[in-house]
Amino acid sequence: MNEAEVVSRICEHLQNESWQFWIDDHPIHKELRFQKHCLLISGSRPDIFGLNSIKQIFAVEVKGLKDYKKAIGQALTYKTGVHLSYIGGLNTHLNKISNLAISSGLGLISVDVSDSDVEVINPLYNISPIFLDDIQLKTRLSPYSYPEIKNLCWKIIKK
Repeated sequence: MNEAEVVSRICEHLQNESWQFWIDDHPIHKELRFQKHCLLISGSRPDIFGLNSIKQIFAVEVKGLKDYKKAIGQALTYKTGVHLSYIGGLNTHLNKISNLAISSGLGLISVDVSDSDVEVINPLYNISPIFLDDIQLKTRLSPYSYPEIKNLCWKIIKK
């Protein structure tokens, strides 16, 4: 299962949970039917970004068949701008990094290749991400509002 297929499965799960989200506008996601974004947080672009059902800002770094150790670094970077940071991927690959990811405060969104199961292990809530105000301002995301923009492109630059 490639990264785009994993992104699609995770997004279907997030829709069922009533989360509002966008996927990165990277070319590998071009065939996916979900709303697109371009968000840069300290040099990394989350594959999925949005608000959960209780209006907390989240980001997900998704992997397909490789680069799961790299995903830890990327997801840790996202913690500078969001309340909740996840790594999404195949359950067989996530199992290999789960202890390190969870102990680092990251959540996991695990896709089972053999069936339609998606399991979520929630991350530690990030009380004060240093770029949260910048992201809320540039994206119009706040605990009390939702953006009404279909294609979004934001850039948060580390000062």
